[in-house]
Amino acid sequence: MSEKLKKYNRRSYFAMGSVGLILVVGILCYLVFVKSPQLGTVVSIISSGGLIITAIIALRSLSIQKEIAHGSIEIARATFIVKLNKTWVENSEYSELYGSFQRCIEHQEIEPPKSENCKDCNNGLERVKVSNYLTFFETIYILYKRGVIDFEILDDLFAYRFFTAVHNSHFVREKLKQQPYNFINIFCLEYEWLKYRKKIGKGDEDKKNIVMKTGLLEDLIVSAIYKDILKKGGVL
Repeated sequence: MSEKLKKYNRRSYFAMGSVGLILVVGILCYLVFVKSPQLGTVVSIISSGGLIITAIIALRSLSIQKEIAHGSIEIARATFIVKLNKTWVENSEYSELYGSFQRCIEHQEIEPPKSENCKDCNNGLERVKVSNYLTFFETIYILYKRGVIDFEILDDLFAYRFFTAVHNSHFVREKLKQQPYNFINIFCLEYEWLKYRKKIGKGDEDKKNIVMKTGLLEDLIVSAIYKDILKKGGVL
């Protein structure tokens, strides 16, 4: 069992014990104040002390319950990311396309950064497979917008896989150029992801990386259309 799960279980047990103690002290206080007021001042003072202790334990219990809830959310998110990555790794179509995109980048490093003549960009890439590849990242963007995942988690796992396609594959870029309004989520994802990377200090690193520095989507289509797409996507 992981250390995080052990800590989670310990907190759960402590919280349940605290709740039980609260009930016991509460019953005792009820018996003292309501059923036996004649027991005198000393008992009343002791009972008052019991109430204070009960209140402290109750507040601490609420705090622990909040920590447990937060821990449960983090565990659920981590589990989801693992499954998401597994979905990618086990999909043969994604692996096939990703291999083509990487070979396209190698082609660009040998010759000028024009992929029009790269066979990996123009041959053997089925439209349906490419659409599925882009749909995966559209789903990623929807999950991001809904707060299910964030770029802190996504960046290390999926950044290269995403930008390799939209920045360097002539086939994919032509698809985006011809039907930009059908891929609003892709344009918005690229915009927000690049903004995040600049925010965390990866801007200079990206300027030296062929995957990141070439083929920006803002240069792919007319500026007015690009801005309109981002507005429709709610990021401008």
